[in-house]
Amino acid sequence: MAGVNIPHINLPNLPTKAQIRAKMREWYRVMKLARKPRRAEFINVAKITGLGILVVGFLGFIIKLVSYYATLIVK
Repeated sequence: MAGVNIPHINLPNLPTKAQIRAKMREWYRVMKLARKPRRAEFINVAKITGLGILVVGFLGFIIKLVSYYATLIVK
């Protein structure tokens, strides 16, 4: 068994201590700037998100209907 090649395991490059500290400082800066949204801002975001969900759902429903009737026509 002297000629058997054992593949080497490539370990991922782990970040250094300095890189971890730099990333922590960056996150800390972002968290200092972050704030809780005001009520009006939250309601606007909720409305836009809800509208987006409805539009995507409606488009999916229309596509499903078209594909269903297309299979009926083909048969």
